[in-house]
Order: sequence, then C-alpha cells, then structure tokens
Amino acid sequence: MSDRMLQLEKRLRSAVARRCYTEVGTIAAELCAQAAEEWHAFPSGDLRARRIFDQLQNVLEWARQMVCVSRALVADELQRAILTSRYRPPSSPTGSRLRFDI
Repeated sequence: MSDRMLQLEKRLRSAVARRCYTEVGTIAAELCAQAAEEWHAFPSGDLRARRIFDQLQNVLEWARQMVCVSRALVADELQRAILTSRYRPPSSPTGSRLRFDI
C-alpha cells in the first residue's frame, strides 16, 4: 500500500474514533478512490492488488463495526436520558441545569 493509502487509513480511524461521521464518509470515499487507482496500476492477478483489496475490506469493515457500536451507545444514552427525565418532577430546580451531551 502506498503512503497515501496509509495516511487515509489513519485519518479514517481517527475520524471514527472522534465520531465525526460526515468526515468518515468523505475519507472512506477518498480511500476507495485511492485503492481503485492503485488496484488498476497492477496487472491482472498480481498479489499486490489482492493485498490492497484485503486491506481496504478490513479497514472499511472495522469502521462499519465501530460506527454501529457508537450508534448503539448513543441510542442507549438517549434511552437512559428519556427514562431518567420521566422520574424527575417538572418543577425540579436541577431540571433546568440538566444537560445531556449526546
């Protein structure tokens, strides 16, 4: 893999870790375009082309799984916030200061 692909992979992993999902989509598209360009540079049947495909598949599957886990965690946090607010009296003085960062 080229330095450019490695750089894009690092950026993708960083964006996933920071939960910057629009950035994840943009970087994933760049990574796929770069992989396609490198793939076409090799002759048919070259093992280096297969390695590019395998690496791309691995990193995209990792990103998909991490985004799914992150989404599930956010949904759980939201559900807990909804359940917690049910039992808080409407005139609670802490209610106005309560803030959920989701």
